[in-house]
Amino acid sequence: MPFRVGVFVYDNCLASGTLGFSELLEAANKRINKRYFECVFVSHEGLDVELTLGHLSNLTMYTLNDIATANLDALLIPGFWTQSINDVYQFHQNNKPLILTLSRLEQQLEVYAYCTAVTLLAASGRLGGKMATATWWLSEYLCDTYKEVDWRFGDTFVKSSQTITASGVQGYLPIANYLIQQHCGAEILDELTDLMVLARPTKKPLPMQELQIIKSNGPLMAKVFRWVENSQASELKVENLAIATNMSKRTLARKIKTLSGLSCATFMRKVKIQQACNLLRLNRSPVKQVCFKLGYLDESSFRRIFKETTGYTPTQFTRYFVD
Repeated sequence: MPFRVGVFVYDNCLASGTLGFSELLEAANKRINKRYFECVFVSHEGLDVELTLGHLSNLTMYTLNDIATANLDALLIPGFWTQSINDVYQFHQNNKPLILTLSRLEQQLEVYAYCTAVTLLAASGRLGGKMATATWWLSEYLCDTYKEVDWRFGDTFVKSSQTITASGVQGYLPIANYLIQQHCGAEILDELTDLMVLARPTKKPLPMQELQIIKSNGPLMAKVFRWVENSQASELKVENLAIATNMSKRTLARKIKTLSGLSCATFMRKVKIQQACNLLRLNRSPVKQVCFKLGYLDESSFRRIFKETTGYTPTQFTRYFVD
């Protein structure tokens, strides 16, 4: 009998995960020429659903209450589209019947969730007393709201009892990888990763991801980001930035503190080190080249600042985060 996974679909869920997950498991079937996995679609009421990128219809659709009838071994819950914590709260308020149904799932059923879907599992009580992770920007909300969960935001993938949680909109990828490795072996997973040119998910979230939200906090922060990235590290002084933004040092410091929660000097250092991280990870540039390209006075100082800012040495960073 194949391992049967229900892919749960609901209005405004992430379409890429519902289809991408199913295709990865089907690729494993084709690679070993045996039906190890079978994916079926499940919706709350067994009806077609509206996805953000289109309409999912003409599929055999089970309901969450039909899981026993469908003979499912596991259920995947993809994330939903949102831009703020308020959106998450509103989604929960609008989908209380769905959350109630999730709370009634059999405990022996394996349940997988990633990105914002982890909030649905937490709201259902399914994660009580278990370890779990989710997308990093949800951490404060989840820790405050669901104190009974053992949150592990330092990890991007967590298996705890009959539950798997993962972070990010592509969190379905490490979940599919886990299933393929468990059922087909590590060699098959490696072959599929190479053949399909799949990204290898990191075990830890990238440092300083909070800067991406800070960067979107209005035109001033966007301008400051550009200035820091275009300046040499040796030129990153508050007085220079004040001149570039046509502000007094005091006003500039106050605004950056309000918008980022950081002092001006700390903020500039983090932006510059994030730029170094991108060169190491995406361009695969040597440490020495990154150091001098960004204008650090010497490699020793760069390595020290990098470790203080990220928690990793440049060598450790490339080992953990570069494929």
